[in-house]
Amino acid sequence: MPKVIRIAGPAALVAVAFIALILGLEYGGGATALLLEDPGPLVRFGLPIATLFVNLSASLTLGALLLALFVLRRDKPEFNRALDVAAAGAALLTVSAAITGFLSFLNVTASSASLDSKFGQILGQFLSSVPLGQAWLETTLVAAAVTVLCFAVRNLTALVFVAVLATLALVPMAQQGHAAGTDGHDAAITALFLHLLFSAVWLGVCSRSFCW
Repeated sequence: MPKVIRIAGPAALVAVAFIALILGLEYGGGATALLLEDPGPLVRFGLPIATLFVNLSASLTLGALLLALFVLRRDKPEFNRALDVAAAGAALLTVSAAITGFLSFLNVTASSASLDSKFGQILGQFLSSVPLGQAWLETTLVAAAVTVLCFAVRNLTALVFVAVLATLALVPMAQQGHAAGTDGHDAAITALFLHLLFSAVWLGVCSRSFCW
């Protein structure tokens, strides 16, 4: 497949997703300024955009890893290319998850970013003690580990564990979707995790298959 088409496919996917997100925020009022403790337009628009890139990069990582494990031959250049794509996806997931965690902190606290020590202490407490902050920190650290392993590992057996580790990055995201104190928490979290996993696999595999 020509290189232009391989690049145009993912670019079109990102462009359409971005346009749909902005239109949804504007039409649905998701980015409307709050009357009290508004975090500002950077957070109102930036948080959904960062979350979009979290979802796309997680899909890219898992899809490329699964293609490398079950579809592509190790003696073909596409195998190494798939792992490079997985590493790039994991790196993007690391950055976007870190940004999402930071913007989530600004959204929850309705505070402005600052370089003073008090702001850093509150941010550190959010990441280490608050479940929402812990979830995004865990996702960021797992994605960073997957990035390194995708560059370093080429053994199929070891890649299975890398794929499992990449899957675990979705667990903290699923845990954010249902209150722990309400009925059916475990069932809801499991259902959300499976939804995230299989939608990521479907999107990642389909997009990468088109781009070979």
